[in-house]
Amino acid sequence: MFSSLSVYIADDRGTKIELSPFPQSMSTYPFQVFSKSYASVVFAAFLGVVSPARANQPHDNTHVWPHIPKTPGIMAPETCIQEMKRLKAAGRSDQALKLLNMCLRDRPDVVALYYYRAKTYIELKDYPRAILDCTRQIKLEPTLAKPYEMRAKCYLALKDRKRAFSDFLRVIELEPGNRLAHEQLANLYRQEGDIRSYKRELRLSKSNATAGEKTITPAVLTRHDHPVSALLQNAGEHLAHKKPGLALEEIKKLMKFSDQDFEVEHFDRGEAYDLQAQAFQQMDLHDEAIAALDQFLRFQPNNNRAFYLKAQSYFAQGKYEECMTCCDKASRGDKILSNAVAELRTKAAERLKLRLQRR
Repeated sequence: MFSSLSVYIADDRGTKIELSPFPQSMSTYPFQVFSKSYASVVFAAFLGVVSPARANQPHDNTHVWPHIPKTPGIMAPETCIQEMKRLKAAGRSDQALKLLNMCLRDRPDVVALYYYRAKTYIELKDYPRAILDCTRQIKLEPTLAKPYEMRAKCYLALKDRKRAFSDFLRVIELEPGNRLAHEQLANLYRQEGDIRSYKRELRLSKSNATAGEKTITPAVLTRHDHPVSALLQNAGEHLAHKKPGLALEEIKKLMKFSDQDFEVEHFDRGEAYDLQAQAFQQMDLHDEAIAALDQFLRFQPNNNRAFYLKAQSYFAQGKYEECMTCCDKASRGDKILSNAVAELRTKAAERLKLRLQRR
């Protein structure tokens, strides 16, 4: 009947939005109008590519947006999304946004439509409206991590670090393996001067298997008590006040917890060995400090700081060759430690040279 046909719909202001041309086979399927809303016209027009037998069945949108749950219904919101993507690919984001607005009037229960409208708002740098759509997604599906992640990005763009921090924490609770959230939390911790938390989040962002991903449920992750974190903090404060004996008492309590208890709070047992080594160093027990650091490196084999601490203990023992070897390992890829490591290595080399000259 037609080789192709361009169809237009109009929004409330009368602005026309051109839809994709119908295929040649469109005449084989009659139009079916399910409601009088503008969005219904969009979907009815696209029945040229959907058989009448399937028109009244729930739509499986798993393959269209796998990270968004299914939304059954007689309408096909994925059709609207496909057309929206075509408009955006053609550089017509304003019309894509108008199309999403009309679709949402007809189907305000579809999370995916809010997701793509929020995404469009972000592209247009309209962050306040994007935040509203992210919040609507969360109200419909509170267990989805993606809306929290998008909303956190919007808060960062608006320089609201407190709300961004809260949303990124929620992302980690829902998806412990979310690398982007760990990276952003690391940046926020660094800006606040919390170096320990910064290093922890940075390590988790680079990890292939994030702590708790396999065995810990979101219900456990949202618990209010944090005994491991509290004991680590207490031990750190004791070390800061040069009270290594009290620090070792806290660490002894820490060692009684299981690996899972550490993972729940996004720590590993290596953190405890790190503090234990520092306590031993303050007590000039360098053999014990080196043994603790060896345990620390079992959990974090590429930790530059652990090698630097080992180098300090070897230097204190007069083992300058071992000190220089650890300095070489500590200086790999760590610009923060590079100056301190270079200074220690120079001292060790000078002491070793003097020793050899005396022989």
